Amino acid sequence: QRLARRMVWQPVHKFAVALYPFFPTGEHQISLDRGDKVKIWEQNDRWCRGNVINSGKDSKAGIFPLNFVTLAEQLPSDEEAEYYLSVAPCSEDHLFNELSLTIGEWGKIMNECFKARRMEEFVAIKERVAELIEIRRQLRSPSSFATSSRLRHQTLQLIEQGRRQLGFDMIIRTEDGENMDEGNTKLITLINKHLKLTQKETQETTSGKEGNTSSHILLDFADIIAVLSSDVELYFSLYNYETNKTLTEEFQVNISCNLTPIPPDRAGKIRTIFRDILSSELSNLYLVCRVVAVGKLIDERDSKLKSAVSYRSPLAWAVL
Repeated sequence: QRLARRMVWQPVHKFAVALYPFFPTGEHQISLDRGDKVKIWEQNDRWCRGNVINSGKDSKAGIFPLNFVTLAEQLPSDEEAEYYLSVAPCSEDHLFNELSLTIGEWGKIMNECFKARRMEEFVAIKERVAELIEIRRQLRSPSSFATSSRLRHQTLQLIEQGRRQLGFDMIIRTEDGENMDEGNTKLITLINKHLKLTQKETQETTSGKEGNTSSHILLDFADIIAVLSSDVELYFSLYNYETNKTLTEEFQVNISCNLTPIPPDRAGKIRTIFRDILSSELSNLYLVCRVVAVGKLIDERDSKLKSAVSYRSPLAWAVL
């Protein structure tokens, strides 16, 4: 059934540029040359049906693999077609190749961190891999045509930052992003580039340590002022508005509707410490409380009839 769903043809009205040459191996298939513009009428998860619309070429209709072309909503101009070819993952584009290899390499490291339960490293690498995957998607998107230079510069920055974070060797690059080596650069120039990059990293590390110290924040839960019809679970965390990130794990407090206000024997005992909050994260810092109600379902026709088990449902959010 899954295979049948994949092969269902859906009518579309799209255009495409062939990224790779395709040679027919079966009935109803058509050949593609790299750079061919194609009009597509139907497609499924693996194949497209359409015809080549290049001037002076046979426009016979047929099918061809979806992963041999890049799709566009409108007929690409010659300039746009050249751009699609320039960002295709082929040997002619060293940056795209490096981007794909980096995603694969960091993905393996990410899995190793997860298996070893090194969760901080896992989350950090996962975020960087997600950024690289998004950039790769943008590079192949028609909307990125005008911003490709900025995206490529951003790609190099992310790769270099990740390599430093993982403790890998530094890479010296030319202005267009190609790796420098003794084959394309003088030896004395390579040495000077390495020295400058080392000095820059040392300055960044030193300034980061001096100006970005960490702090601990104590949360002392005193009481809850509310009329509760069911038990609730409170989940506290710290959130930075500027970076749009939750900085800590959630601290859970369970409140019974029969025990409000908080009994004296529990007062001053419900507390936690949010550790290692960087000084750069203290601005735009919010305490977030997620409230979840816990209780049994009540029959609308008879309030005495309740479900046998309790259910959890989101009730409210609070922000300070």
